[in-house]
Amino acid sequence: MAGLRHLGGAFARPPRHPSAVEHREAEYVASVLSPVRPTSDATDAEARAVHDKVLAPFAPDVLGACLPFSFGPSTPAEVRSAFTPATAGRLCRLRHRVDPHSVIRPNHVLT
Repeated sequence: MAGLRHLGGAFARPPRHPSAVEHREAEYVASVLSPVRPTSDATDAEARAVHDKVLAPFAPDVLGACLPFSFGPSTPAEVRSAFTPATAGRLCRLRHRVDPHSVIRPNHVLT
């Protein structure tokens, strides 16, 4: 399943208080969801190859990952691309201060 969602409106407006939501200037979110749950590295690689092929036409305009629309495990580079370097650094410092032993397990690990 491929999805294309229009953004803008409230999402595009800067928040009253700073947040970690990035890429507010994006006009769309493109995503691909496979109905098959990978059972091996080979099927995972095959699914990723199909996703990459479907999303390739959008590649020149990609600002970064949109984590709420990612399905399955994300690579560290994909997670980091969801944030500016300054925000990623701030979130990492905050995580290390609040959870130095990594007790809390987030869906998307930012390192």
